[in-house]
Amino acid sequence: MITKMFSKQCLQIELVDLYQYLELDGWVKDRGVKDKFNVYTKMYDGDEFDVIVPCSKDFRDYELRIQSTIKTLSELEDIDNDEIIKRIKNVNMDIVKIRFISEEYEDGSIPISVANSITSFLYDTVIYSASIEEKRRLKYYRVSNHAKEFADKFRFGQTQKGSFIVSLETKIQSDIKPLTLNLDDCNGVLDIDPPFERKIVSRINKTLTQLNKLDISKDSDIFEKCELEGISMNICETLASLQGIADDLSIEYTFELTSAVPYPNNLSPKVTINNQTIDKASKVFTKFKALEKEKREPIKTDVKVDKVTSMDKGGDVFVSFKYTGDNKKHTAKLNLERDDFVKACEALINPNCQFQLEGTLDKTTKNWIIDDVKVFIQIN
Repeated sequence: MITKMFSKQCLQIELVDLYQYLELDGWVKDRGVKDKFNVYTKMYDGDEFDVIVPCSKDFRDYELRIQSTIKTLSELEDIDNDEIIKRIKNVNMDIVKIRFISEEYEDGSIPISVANSITSFLYDTVIYSASIEEKRRLKYYRVSNHAKEFADKFRFGQTQKGSFIVSLETKIQSDIKPLTLNLDDCNGVLDIDPPFERKIVSRINKTLTQLNKLDISKDSDIFEKCELEGISMNICETLASLQGIADDLSIEYTFELTSAVPYPNNLSPKVTINNQTIDKASKVFTKFKALEKEKREPIKTDVKVDKVTSMDKGGDVFVSFKYTGDNKKHTAKLNLERDDFVKACEALINPNCQFQLEGTLDKTTKNWIIDDVKVFIQIN
């Protein structure tokens, strides 16, 4: 019996997702009539089966053909229709299932104050993971529009019963580039540049794994290590916000990554953190705040542009200047966009060109940074 819900679900399937699901599942495009329908075939237990998929939703028998395809897949794979439809819709989807485990949450509900902490925590985790993949920093004082744009692509999934379970879902929409072999730096290593959505999900996985391994009692230069491994202080801060929500809290992350992205996947499929991890992140952030107070200061000085690193709408600019704190010459990196970046590029041609710069000098790591740039004016 065909229900209205089943019919509605079938109509919600995108043809491009159905085609990709069939191909990833081993179905072979065998024949068809151009612009009308495609026939896919697959062998099961020595017998060949086929499904006929129309090329357009405008065809009169479109709904019946899709329903027939779903039923065939359901019978052959011994999976109910709903699960087949879900898999097709998620064929390009990276999903992170996050289970908040505590005796208090076993019925699937949580206090609303905790819900507020969790949603803020999840949003911050995504947006600062995007920031790390865009530009490696120890801490971000302003999130780029690019990072916000990708963070907004993530969807907050429905709660399931059993502890408190939510999901973060993102459809892979960036271009999927083919794998290429770098012959100059070979050793059989592939140059890989996965879609940015996958980079964000991978960064969440790596950061949690690295935080679990981090030993703050043994690491003498903890902030250099955090910057190197991509653990931002923003992530530590947002983890610290979960302190005290449950005495027995642990958070289990399950990563279900689409096979539509043809890249090596060396990520742990499941990562669990607990109150010990959260306390560790809080201690790291507390130490950083003390260092930040000591190592960040306003700066107003004349600088010379030494080098630029080009990006789409701006880039990193390396400048040299005399620091009044020790009366010595130092180098720092800042990020400029649009007209200011163009001026910095043009200054490379003129070795005598100098700029007046006002911003905030960050000396928390050995590589100094100037951010929050308010003034960048050519003075000669």
